[in-house]
Amino acid sequence: MVYTVTLNPSLDYVVGVEKFQDNTINRAKSENIYPGGKGNNVAVIVSELGTESKALGFKAGFTGNIMEEMLRTYKCNTNFIPLEEGMTRINVKVKSDTEFEINGQGPNISEEKVQALLNKLDEIIDGDVLVLSGSIPKTLPSDIYERILARLQDREILIFVDTTKKLLFNTLKYHPFLIKPNLEELEEMFECKIKEEEEIIKYARKLQDMGAKNVLVSMACKGAILLTQDQEIKKMSAPKGVVINSVGAGDSMLAGFLVGYLKNKDFTYALRLGTAAGSATAFTSGLADKDKIFSLLNSEENSVQRILEILDQEYGTEKSGFYHHQNWQLLIAIMLSAQSTDKQVDEVIPALFDNFREVEKMADAPVEIIESYIRSIGLYKSKAKNIKACCRKIVDEYNGEVPTTIEGLLTLAGVGRKTATLYLADAYGIPGVTVDTHVFRISKRLGWAKGNNPEQVEKELEKVLPKDHWNRINFQLIYHGRAVCTARKAKCEQCILSPGCEKIMD
Repeated sequence: MVYTVTLNPSLDYVVGVEKFQDNTINRAKSENIYPGGKGNNVAVIVSELGTESKALGFKAGFTGNIMEEMLRTYKCNTNFIPLEEGMTRINVKVKSDTEFEINGQGPNISEEKVQALLNKLDEIIDGDVLVLSGSIPKTLPSDIYERILARLQDREILIFVDTTKKLLFNTLKYHPFLIKPNLEELEEMFECKIKEEEEIIKYARKLQDMGAKNVLVSMACKGAILLTQDQEIKKMSAPKGVVINSVGAGDSMLAGFLVGYLKNKDFTYALRLGTAAGSATAFTSGLADKDKIFSLLNSEENSVQRILEILDQEYGTEKSGFYHHQNWQLLIAIMLSAQSTDKQVDEVIPALFDNFREVEKMADAPVEIIESYIRSIGLYKSKAKNIKACCRKIVDEYNGEVPTTIEGLLTLAGVGRKTATLYLADAYGIPGVTVDTHVFRISKRLGWAKGNNPEQVEKELEKVLPKDHWNRINFQLIYHGRAVCTARKAKCEQCILSPGCEKIMD
């Protein structure tokens, strides 16, 4: 069960005005009423995504009853402490060419009612989740969050906290599982102006040093950055869309992240689902529904972009190059890597290239001598013959220089399209998609390609992938194919690319 505590709940009256004008009557073009408060927003999205939630807090008057009834229509369980005086506040949110809010004060809350809420927290058991979210009314003691956490600190409960400055700082000594400041709140907490991503990471680390296990920094249209308890840094850009409503977007991100994490304890998937949920709410007039969230999560454009971001984080953006002195040696190293591992190639090429420093010497060498250097490499006999013939042609027809075009490279013995493309990428940074068995298999499983041969798949991937990713997709999918997406039996339950994979969705 996911429990949310909203100490300052509300009914949100959201009014759309064509163009707001001062000192005159403005007529609404749209109006909606929602159960408000950050914790309530989290409860709604958690329930919408299929995880049971229970909203806790205080309610007063007819507005409190309406708020609770509306939460139940969103399939949230509720257990609010009723107050005898006052009423749950009404917050007016005006959406026009500019946005502004008028937030109500809310009712007085006595110490007796605070104690009643604390007693209700005793129903939370090990394995449950508690979300403390939002501001606190002036009538509550400023240490209310600390009192809640102190009461629960000896239990195995995942604590998520989303509040501001001093309230947040004071919870860190209880080591919450995750805190979610947005960029502006991070600046406010450390009294600074953040301009670079490295600064976000620096201040998020400070929050970890102060006690937070995981820190999720939301950055509106720029996505989010997560620092995990294992010192990993994960980044996710926001899906593209038209922002209609910023209210509740951060709460939706927290809820999506929470549900995603509970699903399989995978931070990458949690970040993907959280970013999709936050953006889905930003692109709608109220809180997003499940269909909108998963539509964004699995949309072709956004799915491809997120998979590429995951591959970058998991396998890096640069592959260490093969040992070589000259470009012709780099070409030979790539030829040797066909149907062999990089480790096998790395073991033989230092001695090979230190002995054959000139292409002419390799061209003149007996095949048997070349074989002796590469005997541990698969298909070493045919590769030795191709190496000699390739070097001979480079010397005789290209004046000792390796061709710099695909067409020229394909005239060399042992050089196919994949080898030629890899060589141009490694030697000159020329963008090109290389398709080996791993790329061929995984790109089809991801739904990126449907071709029946490497040439067709290459053309399809050039259309699907941004050009700046062409040169690294090969080694990333090779690593993923060897470790997870294997040919015989893919380990889908371990895959970091779910649910963007058509194989998994089938």
